[in-house]
Amino acid sequence: MAYSVAGPWGLVAVMAAGIYGAFWLSQQREQQAAVASTTLTTAEGKLLEALRQESEEQLAGKDQEIADIRGKLAGLDQDRERLRVESDARISARERELADSMAATLEAERQKLLATGLSEAAVAKRLADLEAGIRATTDKELAALKQQAEAERLAQEQAAERLRSEYQQSLNQAQADRTRIQEEAVRKQADLEAGYRQKQLALEQDKAAAVAALDALRRAQEKESLVLDQFVSFYRE
Repeated sequence: MAYSVAGPWGLVAVMAAGIYGAFWLSQQREQQAAVASTTLTTAEGKLLEALRQESEEQLAGKDQEIADIRGKLAGLDQDRERLRVESDARISARERELADSMAATLEAERQKLLATGLSEAAVAKRLADLEAGIRATTDKELAALKQQAEAERLAQEQAAERLRSEYQQSLNQAQADRTRIQEEAVRKQADLEAGYRQKQLALEQDKAAAVAALDALRRAQEKESLVLDQFVSFYRE
């Protein structure tokens, strides 16, 4: 035959180049989708870790603040008990001092009266009168001391209650802040994961489309190869 092969071979080259180019582009698209998926997974993991670390630090700070406030509240109870014990001890000590002083005064008076030659009955009468006077004075002093101690105790109780109210408000606020931090961390994590899932789905869809395109090109390439083989065989005859 006298057919020219330049035209057919040029056509073959153009068709082959077109198929190869499309195939190459589809492969590139698939590879880019795979790389993007890996990059997204890494970035998402780093963001989640950073969010977790930040929330843990904030929660730890609030936990310490809450522990400090609870320690102050417990300290108020300890201070109240300490002040009560100290007040009772101060009154008891004064009672002992007055009792010892009265005993010493009565003994000294008894010796003095006995030295004057008075009878035991007369001495006892005078000592009883003296003791009654001393007790009246002592009881009056102790009553004033107890009244003062009670007033101080009440003033301290009122100051402690004001502090308790302030500490309790601070504790409630700190606990509310801790709850808010925890809820915000959960929400941020959920939003981040939701966004990640959407992006991941888009990438998977893109990758699936690239794979489908590759499969279609492979089938087209197989058919084209068959046609080209037949075409070339025809011109070789």
